[in-house]
Amino acid sequence: MNKKILVTGSSGFIGGALVEHLVKRGFNTIGASRNNTFIHPLYTFYKISSLEQGADWSTPLHNVDTVVHCAARAHILKEKVKSPIDEFRKINVEATLQLAKQACKAGVKRFIFISSIGVLGDETKRGIAFNESMPEDPKAIYAISKLEAEKALKKFAKSSGLELVIIRPALVYDVHAPGNFSRLLKLADSILPLPFKGVKNRRALIYLPNLIELITSCLTQKEAVGGLFLASDGQSVPISEIISKLREGMGRKTNIFWFPNCIIKALATMLGKKRIYTQLFRSLDIDTEHTKLTLGWSPTIETKDALIMVGKQYKLSKKGIIK
Repeated sequence: MNKKILVTGSSGFIGGALVEHLVKRGFNTIGASRNNTFIHPLYTFYKISSLEQGADWSTPLHNVDTVVHCAARAHILKEKVKSPIDEFRKINVEATLQLAKQACKAGVKRFIFISSIGVLGDETKRGIAFNESMPEDPKAIYAISKLEAEKALKKFAKSSGLELVIIRPALVYDVHAPGNFSRLLKLADSILPLPFKGVKNRRALIYLPNLIELITSCLTQKEAVGGLFLASDGQSVPISEIISKLREGMGRKTNIFWFPNCIIKALATMLGKKRIYTQLFRSLDIDTEHTKLTLGWSPTIETKDALIMVGKQYKLSKKGIIK
């Protein structure tokens, strides 16, 4: 294909999978990141040492039609800076807007921004799923920075004519997923019995290959322009099923027992782990009908099947059979 695509964060979890997929699909693909993890004769990589405001993107942006901005400051387990929110804003808001401005100046037509479902909040209540028309209510500073970036990009796109597409994915998972899903994989692989049997929450997830297909569909469809799209596998599952399906793939017994939810919440609060409790035991459900109807996209792999596959891949990676 003649379209030239620049993927930022090309060595990251989402960006790395995206560039491999695009090259296989025949897209003229450029990656930009601190490190290169993919070698292919049809793929061009540019080293970007810093995402901070002032970075020069002129070379990788040359003759590019579309930018997919995956790079971001995320998954910081132990902060070492005095003001984390300022650091998140520096990378996720200010640098993102500068990239969009440089892209527009270079003649880029479309800018696809990978945001987060967290801009709508940490949990859904009263059985009402998140949808694209709901008011934003971010809790985590990462999500706050993503929402601020969305607003800055919308304002710039309106004044410049840049074709903006915003995708808000649920928790993205695969065998090499960072952050919370990585912790879930380790938990599932442990021999510990887990107190999840009585948890009736609903957690929306999106399998990495499903998200990659969605991003790809946004590259060329005119219906994507100006769109805000929520992304999930389409089925929300309780934490008990996430663990049991992962363990099934790992060849382990489910080993889940019932324990009073109120005691778990109290213990988590006492230990300063209330956010982790919310992520594991509260619901976060997503309505993706707008995304499906607008783009004609639907996930090709269901959550339960994907979780079993990921569990199998995790065990193989532990044995060194796959990377």
